[in-house]
Formats: sequence, structure tokens, C-alpha cells
Amino acid sequence: MLPANAVWFITGCSNGGIGASIAQYALSQGHRVVATARKTSALSYLADDPETTLKLQLDVCSTESTDAALAAALATFGRIDVMVNNAAINAIGVTEALTEESMRAVMETNFWGPMRITRKAIAIFRDVNSKSGGGIGGTVVNVSTIGGRIALPAEAPYHASKFALEGFSECIASELAPDWKIRVLILEPGGTKTHFIENSRANTGPSHPAYNDPSLPVNLMLGAISNPALNDGLVDPRELAKCLFNTLQKDHIPLRLPTGPDAYAMIKAKETAKLEELETWREVSESVGGTGVLGTIRDM
Repeated sequence: MLPANAVWFITGCSNGGIGASIAQYALSQGHRVVATARKTSALSYLADDPETTLKLQLDVCSTESTDAALAAALATFGRIDVMVNNAAINAIGVTEALTEESMRAVMETNFWGPMRITRKAIAIFRDVNSKSGGGIGGTVVNVSTIGGRIALPAEAPYHASKFALEGFSECIASELAPDWKIRVLILEPGGTKTHFIENSRANTGPSHPAYNDPSLPVNLMLGAISNPALNDGLVDPRELAKCLFNTLQKDHIPLRLPTGPDAYAMIKAKETAKLEELETWREVSESVGGTGVLGTIRDM
């Protein structure tokens, strides 16, 4: 359950995205919001209300920028109750043709940034909130995607960053002491109607002569991404924001929360296929080592 006037710190709040919808919904429910973006001009859709809203410039790739934004949030509201790591970028194209620079940029924004902020959030939830009068604890929401469970062609750095974020989130959730009252949720949106797809199109890498066959999966995916009709029928991010808010109001929350019927169906199909493959190769897998290894791992 969140406090009645909880403070949300949200990265990637540019207008038209998931972060913006989360910020607007939290404000509509009487909560307070620290909305951040690489440029504060992208936050002009939010009303200027110093009692409820703080707009900050934040480059999640910069430790200095992160520290300054968190310090400003605490100076204004005294605590942070929900940390939403939403900022993300993409680099699409044939993996062999993408530059290392573009792939590292995706990892820096989508993984290293959230990891850095999550670590700092844990300390705030435990050490600062306990002295603020509102009580110890808080919630980390790391925004992944169905692409954090399912890898498709043409988006290797993006999937790698989200797989890494999910692994980190699951690990950190298992490390936290219960009396810190810190929760971790991995949000896994399916197709959502935001500017992310068009921004991804603008960050398409060069072609590669070895992949000229139009029937290759990577080219079929690039064709789908370039189709303007792709946004038709996608989930309204305001619905996602409401779902997240209502979920966080519960006493117990899941580690992973897929949103949208496509997310549920695709993840279920993928997990089923993985289990089937696991069973198919069980004999080979278990032929390596002895049962003592299993016992050792279970005792950890």
C-alpha cells in the first residue's frame, strides 16, 4: 500500500510516453511527482504546482546528473516512495551492422542508468525515508518490456539491455531485508501507443550486404517496425499507468507484471516452449555432474 500522498520519482517523462502517463495518473490521485527528462521543455505538459510537482533535467547516464536530481527531490519533498526507471532508447537493425557505440549507448541508458538509480533508491528508502516521518520503505519499478523475456530480430541491444535489467531486478529483490519494506516490480508492457516506435525508426542502423534477402526475419521485422500502421490497436499508456498504480496499492505485488493481452500471450507461449525444450534435453542436461550439485544449490 502506498502513502496517500506518495512521492514518485519517474525517469523518461517526455510527453506522449509511458512515464508521462504514470506521472499524470499519480498526480490525479493526489500523489506528488518528480518528473524528469533529458530536457525540461519536454515536461511542459505538466502544470506548475510546487506543492505536487517538481520538473527536473536528468541524464540517467550521468552519475552527477542523477545525484543532483535525487538531491533536489529530497530537498523538495523529503522522501521518495516510488522510483520508476522508465527512460529507455533503442537501436534497431542488423546486429552485425550496428556500431558498438550505438549498442553501448542503449546499454548505458536502459541498464546502467536504472541500475545506478535503483541502488541509490534502496539507500533512500531504507536510510532517508525512515527519518522523514513517513516510515521506512519504498517501491522500485523497473520498466522492462515483453522484450525482457522474448528476443526478436533487429533489436539485439534493446533486448540485451532489458534481459540484463530483469536479471538485476530479480537479484536485488532477493537481497533486500524484509524489515526494510522495499518492494521491486518489473513492469513488462506489451505494445503501447507511445513515441518509442517512431523514435526507434529514427535510430535505425546501416544495412549489411549479407542480409539483402527480404525474407530474412530481421528484414521482416524491420519492415514491420517501419509500417505506420504498427501503432494501430496498441494499448493506451494511460491504461497501463492506471494498472500500475492500482497494483502498487496492494499489500503484495508480483515481481513481474506483464501488461496487455499480447504481453500475456507471448510470454506464456515463450515460457511454454522453453519448458518443452528443457524436457526434451533433460537427459542430456542431467548427464553432467551428480545429484550432489543440485543439493548444494538448493541449500543456498
